[in-house]
Amino acid sequence: MVKAARLTLWVFALFAGLCYLAAVMRAPAVQSSIQASVAEQLAKNNLQAVVAQAEGRNVTLSGELASQEKINQAIKIARRRPGVNTVINALTVRPQTSSAISTTSEHARFSRQIRP
Repeated sequence: MVKAARLTLWVFALFAGLCYLAAVMRAPAVQSSIQASVAEQLAKNNLQAVVAQAEGRNVTLSGELASQEKINQAIKIARRRPGVNTVINALTVRPQTSSAISTTSEHARFSRQIRP
């Protein structure tokens, strides 16, 4: 009876170990599949500026976008992809460039100059 119990325990431990190894060996494939899937959907939605990095089933989004609405859209896209458990937002809103500000002020100054 004791011998049968030991054999059963040994078989169970072997099976559990094999299951663990299968999961560990499959993890990189799942990770790269998730990363590719998220990147593809971001590109389809004109969000190529977003970098998606998968670590396991967690996806980190980084980069600069024009608005908070675009950031929210990117997060929503990543969350909806199959296999994604968590989305980590490292996205930022792109700061307004000084050239756009100076162009606006130059335009205002030019408009004042040509008025009679």
